[in-house]
Amino acid sequence: MTAAEQPQVVVVTGAGAGIGRAIALEFGRSGARVAVAARTRSDIEAVAAEIAGAGGTALPAAIDVKDPGSVEATLRDIRRALGPIDVLVNNAGAPGPRAFTQDVTPAEFLEVIQTNLWGAFLCTKFVLPAMVASRRGCIINMTGGGAASDRPLRGGIAYASSKAGVEGFTRNLAFEVSALGIAVNAIQPGRVDTRGFPAATITSGAGNLVPPDHAARLAVWLTTDEGRQLSGQTIDAVEWDRARGA
Repeated sequence: MTAAEQPQVVVVTGAGAGIGRAIALEFGRSGARVAVAARTRSDIEAVAAEIAGAGGTALPAAIDVKDPGSVEATLRDIRRALGPIDVLVNNAGAPGPRAFTQDVTPAEFLEVIQTNLWGAFLCTKFVLPAMVASRRGCIINMTGGGAASDRPLRGGIAYASSKAGVEGFTRNLAFEVSALGIAVNAIQPGRVDTRGFPAATITSGAGNLVPPDHAARLAVWLTTDEGRQLSGQTIDAVEWDRARGA
């Protein structure tokens, strides 16, 4: 079996629950070897067990995406256990306070930026050298409400600011590495009701909540030969899934 025919090694951060769990399970069903990465050991062990129970390969990987030492060590351990990392899904996220700007503390704002944006940078930094050397890889960043100017959040200044940063990070990273065979895209998952971020309580405007399955299917598709043709894009998962008849 050639390197190209080997199952993909996929790292999903924030994979213990919600969107990250759905993405990890979908990659497991696709035949990938999945590193289920998050801070809470019981959560990642449960998700890894689900993947293994369905016949897949999964590794629970404890990580704190805000800590450079934790990120570097965990990714090193993943490579030793599963092989070179083909796909990184930067999904770990913090919703932050639901409060107007003057009521948000500096510590609260910084916590969200460190988790959602700094964390994506750190994980990318430590997987990128091997991807550049092999001239192949796929990085997927999770964005969210408030990142685009037409989707403001009421009382979500920290979250919206972090996700706008993620979209800028995605575009600029794609500009740097797309010519090196590395695809970089962002997923807008829609208004997903998760344990960490009940979207209905914070977003302005109406609309039904959606399951995380749309984002999970899009994430897997972005790692296919067809999906890798895109880079530097932010894709609405619900619109993409519905357009494909799902």
